[in-house]
Amino acid sequence: MREREPRRYEITHVPAVIRHRDHVIGTGNPVLTRYERITFEKDLVSVSGKPLASFVCPGHPLLDATIDLILERYRDPLKRGAALVDLHDYSDEVRALFYLEYAIQDARTDRAGNRRVVSRRMQFVEIDGKEQVCDAGYVPYLDYRPLTENECVLVAPALAADWLQGDLESQIITHAATRTKHFVDGIFIGPRLY
Repeated sequence: MREREPRRYEITHVPAVIRHRDHVIGTGNPVLTRYERITFEKDLVSVSGKPLASFVCPGHPLLDATIDLILERYRDPLKRGAALVDLHDYSDEVRALFYLEYAIQDARTDRAGNRRVVSRRMQFVEIDGKEQVCDAGYVPYLDYRPLTENECVLVAPALAADWLQGDLESQIITHAATRTKHFVDGIFIGPRLY
């Protein structure tokens, strides 16, 4: 992959493992072997004098296949998490960040026999040591950086806190289910946690 214009990229080869994953989970358009242009920003899909770009976002087959493959291979380390520093928060409080996905399915099935997802929404939420859950914004992780070696030593006691060892997932799902309800034709659409 290489940047052809600012924040617009060309993918000259999509690995076979990603294309194969799409064959397993694919629900619509296939993952292509190459993309002349992609972008992650909706307003950059069409740029004057340049090829039209594919908007890669939740629901795009390339992103869905890649995420599914990563989750299959690395779900356990991802669930253990990583310690990062929020560049815009100068407090010394530890927070845990969660990604939630809301999906609406219709009655049709995909190639694997799963119900077809027709709409997706994602949300990031944080929980702190006082069990306060709040919306973390659109893409909070973009403002995070890895810990330095010195910071790892300093935060080790905070990361061993009892509240971080508890069942945070159920608290996050309870928060999502009670505060961010979505109904379509009387059916509750609940979150799936990552």
